[in-house]
Order: sequence, then structure tokens, then C-alpha cells
Amino acid sequence: MKKILAFIFVSILLSSSLFSQERMSFKGVSLNNSVEDFVEKLEEKGFKEIGREDGAVMLQGKFLNQNCYVGVIGVANSNTVWRVAAVLPENETWASLRDEYFAVKELYQNKYGKGKSNESFEGYSGNEMIALYEDRCNYHTAFTTKEGVIIIEIEKSNYMRGVVSIIYEDKVNSELNNAEKLDDI
Repeated sequence: MKKILAFIFVSILLSSSLFSQERMSFKGVSLNNSVEDFVEKLEEKGFKEIGREDGAVMLQGKFLNQNCYVGVIGVANSNTVWRVAAVLPENETWASLRDEYFAVKELYQNKYGKGKSNESFEGYSGNEMIALYEDRCNYHTAFTTKEGVIIIEIEKSNYMRGVVSIIYEDKVNSELNNAEKLDDI
């Protein structure tokens, strides 16, 4: 009888620890929300919805003291947020783009530690924007936490411009997204 009670007690502890996992948040809003609830909470913080496309909701608002765009992506069947991407304003020069990337990276390093970076480009100094457009420029840093992953990266934008984006992925909901995709195949 004692063994059965001990087994039940351990099972309850393990199952409650699974449900109490910490979750990724963006601007203080947990990604463990439906897309609609998450968008509503960002709107309460001053963001404005500007469109929807292919299951993603686009918003515009302030992040890191800059006007930016934010994309919210949910898991297809459950509509739970698994990824949020903030895109900072465009930069026309490599120097300004690189400086913004390193400034944002430093902010996140102060909170999450060093992270894992890959920062390289193929070509000659002065041709970094061309390398970015030809996919020969790779600048990104990933911060893995118990809640998920945050990725800071430089991406190409409109012709000869680039942006710094910050991507938040919730670990549990990312696994749910992958499981739903596996069910499709």
C-alpha cells in the first residue's frame, strides 16, 4: 500500500511539474496564449494590428524604444503562439546595421549570457550589403533558455537594405508545432 501511495505521489509531482513549466514571454506577455489573446494583450500595450496573412498576425508598435513590426505565429491546429518575431527599422548602410545588431546583442547578453553566435560574410570589406543580398552574410546569435530560444539576426529587407530581427520561440509550443507537422506526414 505504501508503495502504491508513493507511486501516486511521485506521479502527481511529475505531472504538475510538466504543467508548471516556465514559458517564453515577449514584452511581458506569455507565448502560452492563443494568437487572439496574445494579440489583444499586445494591443493593450499600444501595438496596432496591421494585417493577417497565412496564419500570421502582423502588428506595429514600440519595441526596444523603436517603431517596429511584430509577427505572431500560432500552431496550426491549436492556434497557440509558438513564435514571435520583432523586426526593427530598416538600415541603409552596413555600418548602421552592424552597429544596431551588436547593440541589441549586447542588451540580450546582459540578460541571458553570451549566447551562441555565427558572424561572418564572404567577400571584401565594403561589400557586406551585397553579400547580405546574395546570402553570403550570416550574422545571428541564439540564446537558449529553459523557456525556449531567442534569436537575433541580420536579414535582408528591401533592395540594398537590411534589418535586425529578434525571434522568440516558446519551447513547449514549438514542440507542439513540430508534433502537429509530423501528424501531417
